[in-house]
Amino acid sequence: MSDDEDARIASAALARLEAGTETLISDKDMDAYLAAPTPLAFWRKKRGLPIAELADKVGIAEDELAAMEIGLRAPSAAALRRLADVLGLTADALA
Repeated sequence: MSDDEDARIASAALARLEAGTETLISDKDMDAYLAAPTPLAFWRKKRGLPIAELADKVGIAEDELAAMEIGLRAPSAAALRRLADVLGLTADALA
């Protein structure tokens, strides 16, 4: 990869960070992310949302969200989009 290409990639990454469309996490958070049963479980806790509050904001049952968090149930495409919106993420970040 050329220096110009490296610079372009770095510039694009910085622009996403400044725009708030990309999030960096610390080493400690990465450990928690890897230990979490699903990305959804990690991000809900990282955002400080109780499961009941997130379920209410997304419009799904609390037990349904709990099943999604431990990987027993996959969210529908619509629920995944709503979860991502509420958590301030892309749907890919929760997949």
